[in-house]
Amino acid sequence: ENSPSLKNQIYSNTYFNVRRSHRVTLRGMGGVGKTTVAAMVVHQNEIRSSFDHICWVNLGKQFSRSNTNLSYHLYSECLQNICRQIGNDKSEFRAEPSLLYFNPGDSPQQKYEKEMQAMERSKTRMSSLLHGYRVLIVLDDVWVNGDCEWFDFNYTLDSKTNLVICVTTRTDDFFRFIGSVTFNLNVLSEKEAIQLFFI
Repeated sequence: ENSPSLKNQIYSNTYFNVRRSHRVTLRGMGGVGKTTVAAMVVHQNEIRSSFDHICWVNLGKQFSRSNTNLSYHLYSECLQNICRQIGNDKSEFRAEPSLLYFNPGDSPQQKYEKEMQAMERSKTRMSSLLHGYRVLIVLDDVWVNGDCEWFDFNYTLDSKTNLVICVTTRTDDFFRFIGSVTFNLNVLSEKEAIQLFFI
């Protein structure tokens, strides 16, 4: 149930805090307002003043019913999007086929492994770009929770407290870890919806 205390927690910097959380998940069925809540969170002055950069990545629009995998090309587009939002040159994250080092006769497994290697290189580069900044990344409409790991840019950094990821999703994350919190959002009543916009 969406109690007033729960909504106030979401809208405060209690969990959107680099010293407190690593990942905040807003989970619920389609249409309950997950994206709206996330958008209103990032517009709170208290939240905005806590981060050097706030980036928004819509993962859902990248997929179709027949393709729910985050490929090298789609990942590169997401990283270019982040670069635009932080004011960095996006050209180095272009998905160049030459960077995959495919050879004639490569098996599907070999091509997959080379794509993963290229994505890891891109992830490492983005980690370097974000190093030293306090960053909030909103991953909107996540279909596969494992895709969130590609945006965990803390993994190569000395500091483990500079990045918070906010995830909106319909699916449950069965591999929660220390520093993560999940809010299960239900359909708001008319009264709750009105209160939400005045928090």
